[in-house]
Amino acid sequence: MEGRKKSRSGKRSKIAVESHEAQDLMRAFVARALADKTTEASSEAYTQLTEQIERYAQLTHNNTATEEDVATLSGLLDALGASAAALCPRRHARLLTSVLGLRVWCGYAALRSAWFALVGHLAIANGPLLPACTTRLVDIFLPFRDRPVPGATAGPWNPNPEFLKLQDEVVDALTGILARAPTSGTMVSRAAVSAIPQQGCAGGGREGACLHLRAMLRVAASPAATEATRTALIEGAVSALLTCDVAIRWEDIVEVPRGSAGAAEPADEDDDALAEETEGEKEGDDIFELEGTSAAEAVAQQVRAGEAAARAVAAGGWEGAEQLTCTLGADGRPRVDEAVEKMDSLMELFLDYLHQSLPAREGGAAAAGDPAGVWPALERAFFHQLLPTHRSKFTQFLVFFAAGRLPYEAPRRLVAGLLAGLRDPSKAPVTRVACAAYLASFLARAAYVPEVLVVEALEGVVAFCEEYLRAQGSGSNAVAPVLGGAAAAAAAADEADAECMRRHQVLFAAVQGTLYVLCYHMEPLLGRGHVATPAMRTADAGAAVAKTEVAARLRALVEGGVARVLAHPLAPLERCLPSVAGEFRVQAAALDLVPGILTDPLTHFHLARANSNRGGLLSGGGRVRRALEMFFPFDPYLLRRSARPLCLGETYVRWRGGHPRGERGVDSPEESAGVLASAVRESGDAPPGVFGGHTPLGATPPAAALMRGHSPPSVDYSRSIDSAGLGSTPHGASVGGGGLAWGAAVARMP
Repeated sequence: MEGRKKSRSGKRSKIAVESHEAQDLMRAFVARALADKTTEASSEAYTQLTEQIERYAQLTHNNTATEEDVATLSGLLDALGASAAALCPRRHARLLTSVLGLRVWCGYAALRSAWFALVGHLAIANGPLLPACTTRLVDIFLPFRDRPVPGATAGPWNPNPEFLKLQDEVVDALTGILARAPTSGTMVSRAAVSAIPQQGCAGGGREGACLHLRAMLRVAASPAATEATRTALIEGAVSALLTCDVAIRWEDIVEVPRGSAGAAEPADEDDDALAEETEGEKEGDDIFELEGTSAAEAVAQQVRAGEAAARAVAAGGWEGAEQLTCTLGADGRPRVDEAVEKMDSLMELFLDYLHQSLPAREGGAAAAGDPAGVWPALERAFFHQLLPTHRSKFTQFLVFFAAGRLPYEAPRRLVAGLLAGLRDPSKAPVTRVACAAYLASFLARAAYVPEVLVVEALEGVVAFCEEYLRAQGSGSNAVAPVLGGAAAAAAAADEADAECMRRHQVLFAAVQGTLYVLCYHMEPLLGRGHVATPAMRTADAGAAVAKTEVAARLRALVEGGVARVLAHPLAPLERCLPSVAGEFRVQAAALDLVPGILTDPLTHFHLARANSNRGGLLSGGGRVRRALEMFFPFDPYLLRRSARPLCLGETYVRWRGGHPRGERGVDSPEESAGVLASAVRESGDAPPGVFGGHTPLGATPPAAALMRGHSPPSVDYSRSIDSAGLGSTPHGASVGGGGLAWGAAVARMP
């Protein structure tokens, strides 16, 4: 027995020696062939080497190579790696083309290992070949680029496990080069961004886009990636998501209304939970109009779908978005929109990267710092990519999530940057308007933003508005008399109205954003029905004092700076969306704030809203002023799967019947409604039509009745508030949001 063991051991040693000797001979052959090519125009050995590699490459490409063929080709690659410095890109172009063009996504593990080692040697030992090597590695992030990568187009992204394994080998080879040649980071990031599969091209479907994004984020997460490389990769990834994002229309993601024949049932318990979580958003809905679904557009779409147009016309508020339906397939279920599925999966991938880079502390949403330096890269991507992009619907929630993981630093930096952008006169007006919209939406929706930061930011915005108005003087936007009859006067008035909007759009955006934030924060901080959250009840006295001081600052701001801005002859309140202005009036009246601003224009506001679909306000002479249409980017998130990793239940404030509920702490809806009803009764303005009885037909409803959303039977003034999802009595919203809610608070930006 012992003799047989020694015999087998001796055979293995002999084979190993022979293999080693064969490898030495092959290296010598390759070195001689390369040397001959350097000194001679043609070389028999070099020609033989090139032809051998091309023949074996063809066999592996056709999956017809034998084990011996693979071993020979692997040995040749190893020998080339030993002479990597001798390979000249110009002189050995044909040989290098064959070697770098080898099909790596194959079942030959030994060949892949030899090829990755060769590429690493070439990149490090031969500087001129570094760009070609990194570009080739990026190119094989996908198994092929000349045709679509196979995979399902609907449901959760479920890639081929073998694809992931092979891609990991590619990424490991690339990060190995990054570790040994840090200056290659620029080449890698540029190659990765330029190779992003585009929609409509081969490999541009969901499977290819997700595989490429996964590889980019794995490189960004590598310790070998420098800060500059990571930032460039993240910016490129955000840009890729934006390209998909802006191509999606709201009707592509509309949910079939509950109870309709084609309504899809939740697939599992998680979907049931998500539906329950977001039901509150649908009960109260949001307070702004949904992009692309104005009254006329909603009617047109429903006529095309064969539905009753009257429902959309009567919807009010954000103009009938709840009545929009998506096209159903033959099975009665919504047709899959590939762009939506692709966007959902891309968001899931990016959020998974953020979860790993910003891991939450145990028992809380805050991350234990940012050791990977992800936030600076995301912040740069936000200001350079997201902010200038028109109507991004989903990508900005990456920033929202990351800021929630770094609540002690990120929100303040984001707010400071947006305030600076709003105030910067060198920026284009549309960019400054976007800064106002992002700032307002973030302050209103982010539950992790401290209330003191909210008030500080509002103070900064109001200070900007007052500075702006002081620079304008006391002039108004009144229209000078025009000769030529009523038609000419109306045309001149419309022209002057449009010019006023164009000239002062930054101011109007800042004012509207301020009122939007106040709708979320006034009653929680200033309402008499406000109660503390459990965390506040257990906090020390110093925290309670600090909260009282914040509330006092907010009241002083509303009664001081906000009141002065609203009282200016430019009448910025009349330029706000009716739903924003209406809810601000509701809460301000109930809290006894700025009463002088709330009385005179109120009747005009509701009459105009009831009699016009333009969403403007009546100015002198009965003309309807056009309200500033503005996109609030952090309105409810409408993608289903990626809503879960966003953790919106912990970080997001949803509107429910009037204003936020949850972390900031308010009473139950019944208690809050009772307190506000009591406040209106005490004011002496409550008519019988509000708490009993009715207003006589033809009479003008008192201000309080209009603010509460009630009206005489002859005119349905309540459309301006109730149909906007505010309800006839405030107020309740909650922390949490999700992918099923159709309560997107979106309006059109000029």
